[in-house]
This record gives sequence, C-alpha cells and structure tokens, in this order.
Amino acid sequence: MPPFEPSRAAAEAALQAFLPRAGHAYRAERNHDRGPGHHSAVSRLSPWLRHRLLLEDDVLRAVAAQHTVRDAEAYLAEVLWRGYFRGHLEHRPAVWARYLEERIAAQAALQDDDRLREQVETATRGETGIACFDAWVHELRDTGYLHNHARMWFASIWVFTLRLPWQLGADVFLTHLIDGDPAANTGSWRWVAGLHTPGKTYCATADNIARFTGGRFGTVTGLADTAPALTESPLPPPQPPVFSATAPLPAGARLGLLLLESDCQAESLPLPQAPASVLALTDPCARSVAPLAPAAAQFTRAALSDALQRAGHAFDLTPHGDDREDWRAAVRDWLNRDRVDAIAVARPPIGWVHDRVEPVLRALELDGVPLHRITRVHDQRVWPHSSKGFFKLKKPLSQIVASAVEG
Repeated sequence: MPPFEPSRAAAEAALQAFLPRAGHAYRAERNHDRGPGHHSAVSRLSPWLRHRLLLEDDVLRAVAAQHTVRDAEAYLAEVLWRGYFRGHLEHRPAVWARYLEERIAAQAALQDDDRLREQVETATRGETGIACFDAWVHELRDTGYLHNHARMWFASIWVFTLRLPWQLGADVFLTHLIDGDPAANTGSWRWVAGLHTPGKTYCATADNIARFTGGRFGTVTGLADTAPALTESPLPPPQPPVFSATAPLPAGARLGLLLLESDCQAESLPLPQAPASVLALTDPCARSVAPLAPAAAQFTRAALSDALQRAGHAFDLTPHGDDREDWRAAVRDWLNRDRVDAIAVARPPIGWVHDRVEPVLRALELDGVPLHRITRVHDQRVWPHSSKGFFKLKKPLSQIVASAVEG
C-alpha cells in the first residue's frame, strides 16, 4: 500500500477508492487489524482529515451519495468522532491544559526514577516481550500510522499492563502519528484510562486481539486481567464554545490570508473578499516532548506547500511560506512587506496550533489589526453537541449528514 501523499488530490483519490466499502463492508471489517500494508478495511483518510486537506463535510457528502445513512452509520459515526473530540476540548480547554502540565510532570519524573525510565525506554523501543505491542511500536515508528483498534489495544497495554503514565504514551503517539490530533489523541487515551467517561475503561484481552488480528501474534500472554479506572481531581464545568462574530474589514483594506497546519484548504474558506496576499507558517508545531518524527514533520510541511500552490491558483497570486520558528516575526514582516491591513485565518481548534498562534493573533488585535476568524461550518454543527458523551452527538447524525449534503 503506497505511503500517504500530502496533497488534496491524493486525499480525494483515497476517498473515491474507499467509498464502495463505506457501508456494510466497513461495518463488518473495520475492527480487523491485518498489519502494515493491509489496512484496506478502513478508510485511512485520517492524515488528510487531520490537516483538512480533506474536509469532513466532503466525506459525509460523498458517503451519502453512495450509501444510505443506515447502511453507512458505522463509518459516518467515525467521521463525527473526530469533530466530537475537538468539540469536547472546546467545551473543556482545561482538559488540554491539564494534559500538558501532567506530561511535563511525567517527563520530569523519569529523571528521578531510573526504573521507570528504563521501563518507558523498553516500551518505546518495542522490547517488552509482548509480541503484539512490540509489533505496533515498530509499525508506528516505521509508518507513522496505526489501525484504530491497535491504538486502543496499545493504550490499554501501556496503562494497565505496563502501568506507565498515560500522558507519556499519548506523547509517543503525538511524536510519530502522521494524523496526530490533539483532541482525538488526548480524548482517546483518556477514554481508555477511564478519565473521559469516569470509571469506564478499555481492557485489551488476548482473545480479542487474537480474533481481530487473525491470530498473527500467536498466543498473547502477560496482559492485565483488569483495568481499574484512573482518577483525577474535578475539572471546571464545561463552557459552550463561542463562535464570535468576525471583525468587519475597513473599506479598501488589503486582506491577508494566514494558513496554518490545522487547515490546509484555503480555497474553500468563506472569505469576506479575495485576499491580496497569502502566508503559510510552515514550521511544524512542537507536539511532544520529543522531536517530531520525520514522517509526521514532512507530511505537515508538504501539506502546507500543497495548500500554498492551490491558494496561488485559486486567488491568482504568488503565495509565501515562512519556515521561521518565530511566528510573531514572520507575521509582522509579512504585514509590512505585502501591506496587509487585515487578516483572515481558519480558527485552529484547541491544541498546539492554537497555543502557538493565538498569542500572535491577540497581539495583532491589540495593535488594531482586524482579524477575520473563520470557524468551519462542520465545527459549528458538531461542537454544540459535544459537551457530554458521544451519544448526544450520534443522535442527530442523520441531521448533520443532511446538512452537509445541502451545503
């Protein structure tokens, strides 16, 4: 199976190739992890969706054109899970802030605990002696991808069998996954550990692994028999996300469009006017305590390069990329060089892009630069239903799909 190509054209081709299997075939086969190069039962669209080279509404419309909602419900629900976790963090940004704090503490603990450090290093090298886990470690490092079921088993073994800090396991995923997403990754690890839905955990069992991997790991032994939920102090109550009105543009203002790794589809943004200049900040965000794996970093850079090319064609201009680590300086220089009076930007969800760019944007606002923040329509539909469990979002699934079809 070819590697992920970081372009919108490749994303659309992958979607078209998967569509015939999005109904009954997906529901029947989606939990089977057949190993590297054999993940044809699932869509593998996540790297493109993560960077919005492919939009969720594009996928919903395409699936609905070939399948009934009932037949494709299993896959349509998977598409909504991504938006659900993003919306959940928008309601509870403290979950993300707490994860970052706890990750720092867990990493610091490794410096003082030789035994724990050795255990983590053994796990991340794939040398635990648990054949399936070690194989998934190598697949993750070699390909930047894991089947979703393997991600659940991996997290469960990390937390309940190896008894390692979940925050460090989540960080391993963020280091290597091409589709690494702050909301989906944090939410999924918390769900496995019993924190997302308090008291409800996911326990990886030998029988389940053997059944859904075709027994390719032989007899799996040494797994924890129980998965007692982790606990934490109460979080602040959820607050609905605010879809703030965008700043009006002054008459005759030259609009600049700012592209970030969280949204690489400039040509479909509802802009107030055609931009006079486009800038992409192409230095990949630091996701983890470790350097970003080459495959993940390369995908992000190439996705932004593809976005710039398409933006130049769509708006008939020469777009610019800036690879500097100092985003504040990059944006300031852009404003001065291209005489940009106002900025349009797709709203980055809670996560590392948001954390890095928001201080820059707030400083510009204080200096009087009008900002036109754009929240994708899909997010506006999904996030309000994401304050509690996924069932609250799954109930209006048909309505959300219908809204996507209507445009």
